[in-house]
Amino acid sequence: MARKKLKKILESDALPNIFSGQREDSNKRLADYLPAGRSLTLEVGCGCGDYSIKMADFFPQKNFIGVDIKGSRLWNAAKSAEALHLGNVAFLRTSAEFLCDFFQENSVSEIWITFPDPFHKKRDHKWRIMSEKFLRVYEKILARDGIVHLKTDHIGFFEYARNEINKLELKTHIVSYDVYGDSLIGLVSQIQTRYEIKHLQNSRKIKYLSFQF
Repeated sequence: MARKKLKKILESDALPNIFSGQREDSNKRLADYLPAGRSLTLEVGCGCGDYSIKMADFFPQKNFIGVDIKGSRLWNAAKSAEALHLGNVAFLRTSAEFLCDFFQENSVSEIWITFPDPFHKKRDHKWRIMSEKFLRVYEKILARDGIVHLKTDHIGFFEYARNEINKLELKTHIVSYDVYGDSLIGLVSQIQTRYEIKHLQNSRKIKYLSFQF
């Protein structure tokens, strides 16, 4: 592991806006950090937190939490949020399968999943964060009228996600195989992650879908 990356990982849990799933007091610390009485949006697999940070900037009256397992990426996200003086966004270092340990039932307004690892090999599909295993987790913490958003450049992952949604007979709102070709408006096109910018430069089409339980 590169020395710089290791340094970020070691420093990440000491930053005031990063909360580690390995600490028993993370729930209380996280609740105390964000302003009370606001709607909450999660970015699952947030990486460097592009969506979490920009949404927090757009909507200062709402709370946002970026979730990822990689400390070095969260270090970058936390530093970016600090530089913008955003007090309504925090970052949680844990796996998506443990979200129920941190969030009560019906407590999350929206979930964004942006450019997740597609886990190409079939034996690894169980780790895709749009598999039924993870969808059941989102269902527990999401508000009854809450929405899940997915953006990806990977057609195989996109079709897999659609199949999982249809298998569970969930309510789909929007399905787009080309966000910019279809001229979708709102956060789906207003915010671009660093991965998305690279994909667009390589002429890859960005897919998007939204659904409810």
